[in-house]
Amino acid sequence: MSNQIPATPIFNPNRVILPILCICSFSNLFNMRAISPVLVDISQDFGISVAVAGSLGAAYSLPAAFLAVIFGPLSDRYGRRTLMLFGLSFLTLASLGATLAPSFVVLLACRVLAGLGAAALSPSVFAAVGDYFPYSERGRAFGWVVSGTTMAVVVGLPLGSLLAGYLSWRWMFGLLAGVFLIVILLVIRFLPASEESHKSKERGLAHYKSSFGLILRNRSTMIALLSSSMFGIFWQGWATYTGAFFIQTFDITTEALAPIFTLQGLAILIASRFGGVLADRFTKKSLAALAMLSGGVFMILLTNIYGTLGLGIALNTMMAIPASMRFVAGNALISELVPKARGTMVSMNTSANEIGTMTGSAIGGLTIAASGGYGILGMSFGLAVILGAFLLHFFVVEGGEESAALQA
Repeated sequence: MSNQIPATPIFNPNRVILPILCICSFSNLFNMRAISPVLVDISQDFGISVAVAGSLGAAYSLPAAFLAVIFGPLSDRYGRRTLMLFGLSFLTLASLGATLAPSFVVLLACRVLAGLGAAALSPSVFAAVGDYFPYSERGRAFGWVVSGTTMAVVVGLPLGSLLAGYLSWRWMFGLLAGVFLIVILLVIRFLPASEESHKSKERGLAHYKSSFGLILRNRSTMIALLSSSMFGIFWQGWATYTGAFFIQTFDITTEALAPIFTLQGLAILIASRFGGVLADRFTKKSLAALAMLSGGVFMILLTNIYGTLGLGIALNTMMAIPASMRFVAGNALISELVPKARGTMVSMNTSANEIGTMTGSAIGGLTIAASGGYGILGMSFGLAVILGAFLLHFFVVEGGEESAALQA
């Protein structure tokens, strides 16, 4: 593509585009994971069960899942930067509202609003990576973006956990609002407008029909989306209940979660960089499938044979390694399955992930309420992601291999 940046210099930290995309992705994950460390505090403050409080995950995922497919084609038509600013604005408002929420219903509504913002932001960021970086180097580009994203777990969540533990869970959302305001200013000031060459020339319903038709008529892309949903059940579903699992299983405090999230974040940080190199050296599909299989095994072990707190933390940290590798390789794979409708494909993948998150949150709430523990939850999440690995490996045809060979 004419607007792709040459592969060699893209990892120069002085470049503008990649750092801005990393920051946007950081803020988005921070928002997505913010509920986990404060779930128990929210349930106690509003006098509800953890299972009911867990519906905040579904409230966020519902609009993120179904509105992303609307915003994705719009980013193909009007550009990534415009949709990023739109999403960041709604995320800022949602975070401010959650900070001041007088009731659980209001907090629930704020998370719905946050899901709307995420539906616009997340697909635009990942589609932009596909726009600017060639497929032969896209694994490393996504590795950098995921590394930036990971700082939400390494820095954002631990800081939010400390603020929530010593002050109030509302400080988690106040911190988020401040982060989003800073990101908006950075995007306005430093992110250049999208190149015109990737934008669709069609308008209205014709644009939507053409974009979705390229995806829905292709069995490989549909199975890839189903596999992404399975991964969402596993990873994002677990993200909703990680904090509650450690608090209720090992009787620790909210502030004690900080080092657990930090270790998990460091594992993701290292694995994303390493996974990016592996994804470009081998096939992205194979790495993604193997990572999902490994993650499922760790999930089952963590929730059923966790033993001591130390072993539980170790398994949770090790599970983050294949999850990170799958995220890098999987997003690079998705970005080239339908290049002519990249924003639409990425948005549908985002929706697939969010549907998985919503399903995982619901499964988690039901299994915890029914069994009082996390064993069945972990078994369900683990088997879901293992099934997704087999679907990806056997039924998805990797795009971009021919172009990557030519570029090499």
